[in-house]
Amino acid sequence: MRRAIAQTAERVYQRLDEKKQRLPRNIFLRLTELGEGTEETRRRTTLTELLPAGNQQETVYQLLKELADERLIVISETEAEVAHEALIREWPRLRDWLEEEYTSLHIHRKLTEAAHTWLLHDKDTGSLYRGIRLEQIQVWSVKNKEILNNLEIAFIEASLENLMLEEQAKQEAKKRELKQAETIEELKMVKGMVGSRTALAWMGMAGNAWRHSIIGDAANIRNIASLMLIQLKSDNMNPTIIDKLEENMLDVKRIAARIIDFPITPPLSQEEGVESIQIN
Repeated sequence: MRRAIAQTAERVYQRLDEKKQRLPRNIFLRLTELGEGTEETRRRTTLTELLPAGNQQETVYQLLKELADERLIVISETEAEVAHEALIREWPRLRDWLEEEYTSLHIHRKLTEAAHTWLLHDKDTGSLYRGIRLEQIQVWSVKNKEILNNLEIAFIEASLENLMLEEQAKQEAKKRELKQAETIEELKMVKGMVGSRTALAWMGMAGNAWRHSIIGDAANIRNIASLMLIQLKSDNMNPTIIDKLEENMLDVKRIAARIIDFPITPPLSQEEGVESIQIN
């Protein structure tokens, strides 16, 4: 019986033209559970997994029906499996495929499982390939594109798109970090200029009205700067916040310019102290 099953499989294979002979190869390899130090066994899978992407799906489906008619596989409305494990052990051609494709099969099987996991998790990006695994599957898929099904292709494409989005996010984060650093330096520079000018005004301003005007302006700068620093140190900066920071920076510069432009007159008697601006 075992030999008869292998002979039937070989006969069906030989009936196919050269272009179609890769189809049963993909089917039987997918229907084989790879052994890890043990013998390979049969593997039940969905019909959709066995149907490659592209225009050969109807051809593959008809081949599945033919293999079922020859009692080489068993199919239901949604699933398929090898009819007898003897086929896996006794058909020389399938044994050759398993040996020849050992490394490739493991890469493919991991891809198939990862794609199913991704689907089960509602296509969550956390299930996608990254790093070395993504690089490996890119190279592998170029050589094996014709055996990939729709889900596997969608998984690879989603992984590549996610890689692009993550790279864009990294670039945006770098831009935000640079903008944060530049703005903090600008604030420190304004602090120094305004602090020095305020001190001079306390020592030599001609009238209290102007002196108190500077105190008010300095307080405004201090309040705006404090708010800006809180936002600058946040990890959740977005374009709206960045635009607001730019507006705030313009306000700081405008008020600072008003302070710096005040004229300084000889020192007033019994006037001491300075209201400093603290920007850390």
